[in-house]
Amino acid sequence: MSARRLASSAIHWADPYSQQKYKTLPSRIDVHSIAIAIVHPSGTAYSVALKSSDSAKLRPVANWAVITRADSAGAANNATAPTARSRFTYVKNYEGLEMFVPKVSSFEYYFGKPTDEIWKVICPDHPDTTRPNLFCTYYTSLGPNFYAQIDLIDFRVNGGLSFAKERIATVKKTVCAFALSEPREVEGGLCR
Repeated sequence: MSARRLASSAIHWADPYSQQKYKTLPSRIDVHSIAIAIVHPSGTAYSVALKSSDSAKLRPVANWAVITRADSAGAANNATAPTARSRFTYVKNYEGLEMFVPKVSSFEYYFGKPTDEIWKVICPDHPDTTRPNLFCTYYTSLGPNFYAQIDLIDFRVNGGLSFAKERIATVKKTVCAFALSEPREVEGGLCR
């Protein structure tokens, strides 16, 4: 995956590049995974937004996303396979996602279908309305061979699944705008 067109200010890390090795990233890099930090709804790089606001105000609108190439087509969706679910106890349906809890854990897992906009969510157990800035991790497809793992605040106390989908759309719009600007460089169908 090429990160050439993604604004370097949005890049938090790029595997295998590290801040210790590079003060600034080269103009073109090929990576397996890349992490970006942007704010909703603008898609502005978090590091740029920090210069005009304090981090406490930005935390609820921040999106941290790791974009990864799956080892093979559909591999990213294997997390929803029945064998993975067998380690969990079904609790209920929550806004179209099946809620499960592991036998021993302090997290709740929500599974959709592999074709859903959001096909997996992991959140701290017991939503806490007194602490609405706790983060959940959301998984979404970016094409047949890429997926994103996005950290944003808890949808259960901040407007439900539509709230999360809105923010995930911001991440996809930002990533895909760059990826689709040079589609021949993006092998495997990123954002298609």
